[in-house]
Amino acid sequence: GSKIPQADQYAKDDSSRKLLKMIGAESDVARLTAGPPGIPADRLAYLRLGREEVQLLIVSLITWAAALGVTVIPSGAVVLGAALLSGAAAGWFATLGALAVIGLSMWVAVRLSLLGPHAFSHHHIDVRAAWIQTHGQFFRLLAMFAMTIVLSAIVSIIGATISGVLGNLMSGGIDPADGGVVAGHPGLILTLLANLLLAPIFLTLQTVILVSAPAKAFAHLNQDEIEAGLHD
Repeated sequence: GSKIPQADQYAKDDSSRKLLKMIGAESDVARLTAGPPGIPADRLAYLRLGREEVQLLIVSLITWAAALGVTVIPSGAVVLGAALLSGAAAGWFATLGALAVIGLSMWVAVRLSLLGPHAFSHHHIDVRAAWIQTHGQFFRLLAMFAMTIVLSAIVSIIGATISGVLGNLMSGGIDPADGGVVAGHPGLILTLLANLLLAPIFLTLQTVILVSAPAKAFAHLNQDEIEAGLHD
């Protein structure tokens, strides 16, 4: 039979071959992730989409639908109302309506913020119970999330600063007279490279900060039940 041509046969230089090799590495990783037969069940479980992951996906969809409902529909009403008015009344209506939409969005977001930890702890999704859980805790939770956003921003700034410093240090040994893209813009290129290498670390830190905040709040509000063994 005829032999199927391979992409690397058409590579004209080393750069093209390296690029094709990098692209092919993605499929190699995918095959390793799939794994050979006979993998122990406890290890294979990490590669499968489990019940908890499905629940968290549904929680994300519920949260997204709620956010859509409390922003798009009220915003449309505000725009329509402002269009029906004229002059200063339209401006005041639009401004106050926008503030009301922002406030409503924040209120719903905070009230649903413990839905994920609640579903993970109870192994089922109960929007009403999670909503009741945050009753009377709005301002405390809002302050917690504000602090979380600030910490996440600080991590991002630190990551960008370190990337810039490393890029400047590495570009010190490059002579612009050598030509080429890297030599022409050494600081920018090497800063981007350092940022690419450090991004997973700082993104992981930001994810830990953003995820641990509602989990910690849920644990604090249910401390007695957790100590009694009523939660996993």
